[in-house]
Amino acid sequence: MKKFLLACLLVGSAFAGPWGREKGEFFIAPQFYSYRATKYWDSNGNSKSIGCTYKKTESAIYGEYGLSEKDTISVRIPYISAECGRDKSSGIGDIEIGVLHKIKKEGSGVLSLQGLAIIPTGYSINKPVRIGYGRVGAELSLLGGYSVKDTFLEGGVGYRHYFGYPSEQIRAYARVGHTFANRLMVMDTLDLQYGLWNGKRKVIGFDATLEPNYRLLQNDFFVGVKLGNLTLGAGWVQALWGRNTGKGTSFYSQAWVDF
Repeated sequence: MKKFLLACLLVGSAFAGPWGREKGEFFIAPQFYSYRATKYWDSNGNSKSIGCTYKKTESAIYGEYGLSEKDTISVRIPYISAECGRDKSSGIGDIEIGVLHKIKKEGSGVLSLQGLAIIPTGYSINKPVRIGYGRVGAELSLLGGYSVKDTFLEGGVGYRHYFGYPSEQIRAYARVGHTFANRLMVMDTLDLQYGLWNGKRKVIGFDATLEPNYRLLQNDFFVGVKLGNLTLGAGWVQALWGRNTGKGTSFYSQAWVDF
């Protein structure tokens, strides 16, 4: 029987939010994630042991720049290290390049359209532990947000397509945040990555194939402290439900800098 390789996911929501940047404004965010899982959900949602402790760390740089009052470009470049037992893999992961266009902004509300390109960097997928699909992808999303004083609500829904074996995905998120005393920021995000189960398994060896289909619902809780143009924060991501994916937990830290 062939062994199906597990997609233990660390990457959080690809949504940058609907707000965008003002013209000429620059935003940069160094990020560090650490993920760990010993169990996974199979295709029927049953919790099973992976057989080893899956560990994954990701150091990334994320940036945004306001091209105009309506358009913002973004880029994210991660370096990923993953291991499970004796199997290890590392390298530069998929680069994500995005364009956000504000369709309408009125009062405290905003509606935006986001396009995202997922570009693999030449890493090998012929390993028991891999750091990505190794396929070009594209995503189109509709995002909206509304703020009232120190509280904001936002959400979005998108469609992701890979040019290769992985399943197409519906991606959605809902986020609420509040800033206390103009300094302490608290956010909670519910993130859904829902594979449409139309991918094809890719054979990479005699006893191994890549599993192209997964579904994942996770919660992301973040706390940050604002220090002028700098925000320092940390968060916790917990997988709540899934199919063909890791049943794990990740912790992360990041800094936000506005110019």
